[in-house]
Amino acid sequence: MRSYRKITAVKMAPEGDLEASSEDDFGAGMLIRREGEYVALSFYSGAVELLLRLKAGDLLRVLGHLLPSDQERSARSVGTSHTTLWLTLHSDGTLAIRPTLTTDAAGSISLNFELAVPVREALNNWLKE
Repeated sequence: MRSYRKITAVKMAPEGDLEASSEDDFGAGMLIRREGEYVALSFYSGAVELLLRLKAGDLLRVLGHLLPSDQERSARSVGTSHTTLWLTLHSDGTLAIRPTLTTDAAGSISLNFELAVPVREALNNWLKE
């Protein structure tokens, strides 16, 4: 069973970036900034950080098509075969988000986050701007 770090606080950074974090002592969170038609998503937990660069339109489209589910497995993905963002919308409105770096068939690295409803809504609104 996967363990998810809950992201509950969200704010706009001075440069127009979106910053979200956990309110616990683990120092987990994410920072998202625009790069033309792309968004750079930096996910961190302690000293570990994964940075994904995805098309903003693809991310917004997938978020718009998510249906609530109580399954543990990821419902949709955005990205490439090497860098993927797995997304699952739970029936309580939280969004499970798993940034993954796949090296090859031998393995991958993932961080597991769960975005609280206000953070998910802030992300959707920020992407639509």
